[in-house]
Amino acid sequence: MLAEILVKRQRLALPAVVLTLAAFAWTFRMMLSIYPPNADLWVTGDGIDGFIVAFPVVMGLFYVRYRVPLALALAIFAALALVLALVFRLLQWVSGDDAFILNHPTLVSFILFACAVGLFIAALGFDLSDRFRRTTRSDVAFWLHLVAAPALLYSIRILLSLDGGWLEIMDPNSFKTPVVVVIVGLLMLIGLIIDRRAFVTSGLLTLGLAIYGIFRQGSATIDTYIFGTLIIVGVIVLVIGTGWIPLRRIVLGALPSIVVERLPPA
Repeated sequence: MLAEILVKRQRLALPAVVLTLAAFAWTFRMMLSIYPPNADLWVTGDGIDGFIVAFPVVMGLFYVRYRVPLALALAIFAALALVLALVFRLLQWVSGDDAFILNHPTLVSFILFACAVGLFIAALGFDLSDRFRRTTRSDVAFWLHLVAAPALLYSIRILLSLDGGWLEIMDPNSFKTPVVVVIVGLLMLIGLIIDRRAFVTSGLLTLGLAIYGIFRQGSATIDTYIFGTLIIVGVIVLVIGTGWIPLRRIVLGALPSIVVERLPPA
């Protein structure tokens, strides 16, 4: 009822986002009542496809009715998660290993990375179809990029931390600092090119951990680690925030005109 008044009739942005998230949360709660948390569901993935299947349907119907960009983005996320769950279910069936996800971290990591790349391509498709950002396609792209950026970052992070399996991934000390800094820098460059700050903000936490790792290699105190990390990250945020437009003009100036013509203008 609220959605009909605030979203369908008055087209209010904030209530649209809140009510979309409420619909998603309601779906999550309903599916939890059908699929209660257990080890098989959340560790081996057994039954996770049944848990996910309602989300793309509900969010898709919500978008068809109210045309909220976030609803379409959530429907795409849920559809991708469902495809991922079905792929893992198929691999479990073919291999005969119910704990396939736990026992094959390398293959699982490559699949997760492929999904992250696919999500980024979908977001980029919405972006390129509305380079002047005048339609809701740009809003859908914003939400997709908001998830695609950290998905790319952390799927690569997982691929770089497989020496000791899943336990190695969970260890903060497994960060390969120079490589992580390079990856975050590349994501920030992509963000500048496509004019999406999500690619900058998504890497700040990982960049902070990487810088913290560099400081830990020295003999300074823990206070120095923390304050040094915060200062460096803060300077990066300040430089990018205040110099976004001139930096973007410099980057676009180095690209071929055929590419620049497809991107949002500087």
